[in-house]
Amino acid sequence: MAVKQSQQFKSLVALNPDRADLLAAIPTTQQHSISSLYTLCYLLEELPGQWPVFQLIKNYTRLYTQLPEDAKTNSTHELCSLIEETSALVKSSYTSFAQFIGCDDKPALRAPTDEDVITHHELRQFGNNFQLPVNTSTKRPVVSIDLPNGPLLAATCVAVTTYYTASPINPAAGAEQF
Repeated sequence: MAVKQSQQFKSLVALNPDRADLLAAIPTTQQHSISSLYTLCYLLEELPGQWPVFQLIKNYTRLYTQLPEDAKTNSTHELCSLIEETSALVKSSYTSFAQFIGCDDKPALRAPTDEDVITHHELRQFGNNFQLPVNTSTKRPVVSIDLPNGPLLAATCVAVTTYYTASPINPAAGAEQF
């Protein structure tokens, strides 16, 4: 609590720093793994707003792998609650598979014979806006996808996986797969 009330922390929050830069500034060496995990956990708890999903998971994974082995395997270890809390905060930082796709205009999917491409931005937008007229219960619906191999199949699988369980089907196998 004292850190949150400190002038340094208030100044940091007021600067509205880039979260990717904050993550990059956390040491990921074995020597600093425990204090760095505390830092990451605290930042996730106290700094509002979205975090860059891929960088956050990468940073957490690096920190976790540097922790002492007994902390990772012993459920009664003193660091167990810190590990569980940080893991839960990392998992709650993203809500969809599409958040793992970049936002740039570089090609993400390209047809082998055409010059047509789907950019990362377009693929992410397609995934975010994808909806099927199904009632979702507590269980994720399984959606069968019957499209020929290619970028459309790939984009559809990404979009479906964002909200449902995707089940791509080989069109050559016939209707009995359904």
